[in-house]
Amino acid sequence: MIEDLKDQLKRWLSHGGKVTPAATPSAKMPMPRGPAASSEPVGDTSWKSGVTPLAPSGIAQSESVARHDELQPAPVVRRSPLARASGRDGPGVPSTAKPQQSTKTPVQHLRAPANTPGKPVFAREELSFAAPGVGPIARSADFRFPADWVEAGLDLQSPGGGAGKALPVRIGIDFGTAYTKVSIRAAEQVFFLHWDGVFGDDETVFLPGELCQLDGGSIFLGRAPDANSVLSHLKLPFLPGASTDADARGAAVVFLAWVMRYARAWLYREQAALVQRRRLAWEVNIGCPTTAWGSRNVVSLYRHVGLSAWRLSQSLSEITMLAARDALNNTAVGSESEIGLDGLYPIPEFVAQIASYARSPQRHDGLHLLVDCGAGTLDVVTFNVHRQPHEDFDRYPIFSSAVEPLGTHFLMGARLAAMQMEQSWDDGARVPSAEEFGQRLGVASSSIEEVDRDFLTRAKGVIKNVLLHTRQRRSPLAGAWENGLPYFLTGGGSFCKVYRDAVDQVCAELRVPGRHTPFPQFQAIRGNSLGEGDLHRMSVAFGLTYDKEVIGRIVPAEEIEDLIIPPQPARTWLDRDELYPK
Repeated sequence: MIEDLKDQLKRWLSHGGKVTPAATPSAKMPMPRGPAASSEPVGDTSWKSGVTPLAPSGIAQSESVARHDELQPAPVVRRSPLARASGRDGPGVPSTAKPQQSTKTPVQHLRAPANTPGKPVFAREELSFAAPGVGPIARSADFRFPADWVEAGLDLQSPGGGAGKALPVRIGIDFGTAYTKVSIRAAEQVFFLHWDGVFGDDETVFLPGELCQLDGGSIFLGRAPDANSVLSHLKLPFLPGASTDADARGAAVVFLAWVMRYARAWLYREQAALVQRRRLAWEVNIGCPTTAWGSRNVVSLYRHVGLSAWRLSQSLSEITMLAARDALNNTAVGSESEIGLDGLYPIPEFVAQIASYARSPQRHDGLHLLVDCGAGTLDVVTFNVHRQPHEDFDRYPIFSSAVEPLGTHFLMGARLAAMQMEQSWDDGARVPSAEEFGQRLGVASSSIEEVDRDFLTRAKGVIKNVLLHTRQRRSPLAGAWENGLPYFLTGGGSFCKVYRDAVDQVCAELRVPGRHTPFPQFQAIRGNSLGEGDLHRMSVAFGLTYDKEVIGRIVPAEEIEDLIIPPQPARTWLDRDELYPK
């Protein structure tokens, strides 16, 4: 009911997708056409498909990608002067010129020269942090230039729309370390985006977090076979203690700009009947790590990058690093109305995940634990679910949190390194048990179990520190310590025995009765064909489609004072003569 009332109010007060001249240069954006050639075999996408190249907190990653001599590029299409002038692709004439073969040798993780225009400068080679057996998260076999229909996302209104009653539309972006997931809420319905317009897998709802830069400086989603460089670990600027390097921010702006443009185009294409003859009023919620929420600088950075990306997503020029820098320089926090937005809000990821739980019969007020096992990181947070008697919204005080590079990517890397195997792993695949993995590699499962025990010990340390800090200093009087601590286990590794055992063993060692709590089924999802595992991973993106005020109020850990109970003095027993003096 509250959500409906807020949406009605937004219909009356919305900006309705106003486009500013700053966002619309004169020339139409050139959209490359034609299939991309691949330097990798197409077919096997099972457990030998390649492991995600990830970096640790505070480290971005840039690669120089070699072109193989055997690579046969797609035919070059020349666009007519009329097509170039109008900004629209004509039929084009395939070039008969023989492409020059590259003499580059494969080199990984090179630092681009600082004086090279348009090439971002990221981390030095010795700072890269990829697990053994790494492969690309976005395989060049899956690369696609944006489909024709993606160009419609340049506009903030659907083709033939922009008039009539306002329709509030909210985009929820789960900006992940390895994969990004996006949902859209409109007219009391929620839709999960599929990335078939820019990615080879028609069914996937998981967008790999990589960008590729071509020779001319244009940047696209994924990993093109003939890319000049590949940028990964795009979430760098938002992690605790990370550098605020301008190129790292620019890469995040480019990625989010493509995501936002695609999301609008996808809605226009997939839900044409819903948005036609309506004036769309846009809001964006972006998930952020819990550890970052207490920093005003990081939250402000999220907003600045997000707003800059929204501006860039409307640009008719090619998306380049230089264009991203211009967007950052010309966009101020608080300029939503100038770029056609009703609002852009960073939301802690754990709050988005439990948004449905807080509105379900499963809800329990009080202390909770959430353990998010992603591909790159292990995120742990303790928090309260609470509502004041006179308030109509929930409060979520954050007690303690931690983010460490202990995701499934590094678990699989540790297994492969211990076995001295050259096989690689697909981060999107289910993590097998030690027995299953041993059978696939032809090794004893006991060897894999030894690796898992070491990894489990490290994961336990993170979870245990958060719980101990919470019990000793943050919320020592919580009834959950005695009556049962509800905990959520989520993310791609939530079905992995290593992480489940880590939580159970920590609870047992601390004598805390843990109570595993599954997420309730999502409501109002349209066109959903996901299995239970994938649906589970979409919980953040779904929760981010709620109105910011309806989700609730977050109380940062920095605003909560420690509550330390002093030790009770030892009791002195009096003898009989002291109790009954003569």
